[in-house]
Amino acid sequence: YNKQIFGFGLITVIPAIILLALIMNLAGIFSRHVFTGNMIVFCITLAITYIGGGFLPHAMLPSAIQKISAFLPGEYLIKLFGHSLFGL
Repeated sequence: YNKQIFGFGLITVIPAIILLALIMNLAGIFSRHVFTGNMIVFCITLAITYIGGGFLPHAMLPSAIQKISAFLPGEYLIKLFGHSLFGL
């Protein structure tokens, strides 16, 4: 399990970070006010963290959210951080 995350994580995390940075930059470009851009970025980050299993364990999430989370970068970022910090 740990070897699979480590080997697969680096390949997945770099594009995931680039994708998140692109989303945040687009939110900043298309918002008229700084506060609006910050709130859009906050809501996107909150949603990605929830769907990725950052607030609840993956097993406790609804089945529809579990299926969606496989396609979003938040799950891979959270798994990589858990592996690097705690060895999970």
